[in-house]
Amino acid sequence: TGTILQKESIIHKFLISCNYIFGSLIGNKIYALKSYYQTVKGIIDFCNENSIKYIILGPNRRNNSYLEPSLCKSLGLYIPSKIDKQTYVVGYEKDKTRKMNQENGIHATQDYHDLIAKKLYKTIMDNKLLRLNKCRSSYQK
Repeated sequence: TGTILQKESIIHKFLISCNYIFGSLIGNKIYALKSYYQTVKGIIDFCNENSIKYIILGPNRRNNSYLEPSLCKSLGLYIPSKIDKQTYVVGYEKDKTRKMNQENGIHATQDYHDLIAKKLYKTIMDNKLLRLNKCRSSYQK
C-alpha cells in the first residue's frame, strides 16, 4: 500500500501542477494577485482611517506542489511593491537547512514559527508599534 499511496501522491501533485499551469495561462494568477492586493488595501485603508497600527505578514513557502513555491514568492513580491514596506514582513523563506512546513506541505513547523516571531518582533520594535508603559508595581515601592 505504501507504493500505491506514493504513486497517488505523485499523480495528485502532477494534477495540482497542471491546474496551476492552466490557471496561469488563462489569467488566474494575475487576477489572484490583484484581488489579494485589493483585499489587503481595504484592510490597510480601514486601519489608516481608524488609526489602527498594522503589520502585513506575507505568505509562507508552501511545498504542496511543484509550482506553489513560485506562486508564494510572486505573492510575496507583489504585495510589498504596492504598500509601505515598513509594515510588511516577508514570510517566504527558502531555507534548505530547516524545514518550514510539516510533511503535509501546509502546516508550518516550529522553526518557521520561531523565524516569523523574530521577524514580527523586529518590525514591531523598528516601527515603534508597541508602546511599553513604565509602571511601578507595589514591589518596587
